[in-house]
Amino acid sequence: MKSKILFLMIIFVIISCKKRDDLGLTNPTKRWVYFDSYRKYDKDSMSFLTYLKFYNNGECVNLFFDESQYNGCMEWNFTKSDSILQISDKRLLVLKIYKDSIIVKDLKYQRKAVMLNWNILPKKNDTSN
Repeated sequence: MKSKILFLMIIFVIISCKKRDDLGLTNPTKRWVYFDSYRKYDKDSMSFLTYLKFYNNGECVNLFFDESQYNGCMEWNFTKSDSILQISDKRLLVLKIYKDSIIVKDLKYQRKAVMLNWNILPKKNDTSN
């Protein structure tokens, strides 16, 4: 009986300590780009070189679009209670969450920005949007 209680407590601790992704950033099919311009975002007018890939263990990497790594791992964390997304030393206030975009406010520069899923951004010639 004591071993069952100990086992249940260990499972509870493991589950509680697991990184939760309340933003959907760790979805493996999404390539997140940080966009802080007022121009319309389409693939033909923007030239993103890298995107962010987020992992459940609290790390993210900045990758070139050919999948080679741009820099070392960075830590990320989202605190639901104050809506702060922290990526390395960048602090972002999450204002609105959509399926493929997250509206944020860069707290250092006090301006709005967007985290966009690159995979769904339209091309200029795309008439489906």
